[in-house]
Amino acid sequence: MRGSRFPILVILTSFVLLLTLVAYFVRNDALLGIQWILVKWATLIAAFAVILGFLNVIAVHVGKLGSRAEGWPYSAVLIISAIAVLAIGLGGLVSRPEEGLWGPLMNPIFVWIIVPLQAASAALLPFILTYAAFRMLRMNRRLAAGVFLISALVVVISQLPILGMQDVLRDVREVWFSWLAIPGLRAVMIGVALGIAMATLRLVMGIERPQS
Repeated sequence: MRGSRFPILVILTSFVLLLTLVAYFVRNDALLGIQWILVKWATLIAAFAVILGFLNVIAVHVGKLGSRAEGWPYSAVLIISAIAVLAIGLGGLVSRPEEGLWGPLMNPIFVWIIVPLQAASAALLPFILTYAAFRMLRMNRRLAAGVFLISALVVVISQLPILGMQDVLRDVREVWFSWLAIPGLRAVMIGVALGIAMATLRLVMGIERPQS
C-alpha cells in the first residue's frame, strides 16, 4: 500500500509544479487564478511549518534546560524571550487587530531590542571577516585568503571617517563594489536560480522524491 502511494504523490507534485510554472509563461486568467490558489496554499503550509519550527525550538531548549546541559542558561533566556515576545505580539493582535503585529506593544521590541542587536552584530562583522581571512591564511589557502582579506580591508577602511579622504575612500568603495562585489553577487544569484531550476526539474520528472 505504501509503495503504491508514492507514484500518486510524485504525479501530484509534478502536476502542481507544472501548473505553477506554466502560469508564469502563459498569460491566462484561469491559470493565474489556479496559481494564486496554489501559492496561497503554499503560504499557509509555510506558516504552519514556522509554527512547528517554533514549537520544536522551544521543546529542544526545554529539554536542555531540564537536563542542565551545557549552555542551559542561554536556553532559559531563549525560552523566556520567545514566550514573552509571542505573548506581547498576540496581545497586541487581539487588542488592535487592524494594526496587525506592528502595534504599539510590538514596535518598541523591534526599536529598542532587535535593531540594536542587529547593529551590534553588524559592527562585529568586519572583525569576524578579518579573523576568517587570517584563519584561511593559516590553512595554506593563500590566494583565496589574500583576495578575501583585501576585500575585507577595502570595505572596512573605506568606511572609516578619515579627515580629508572621505571622497577618495568613497570612490574606492564604489569602484570595488561596482567591478567586483556586485558582479560576484550576481553570479551567485544566477547560480542559485539555476540550482532552483534544476531542483524543480528533478521534482517534476520524479527523480527527486521528498515524499519518500
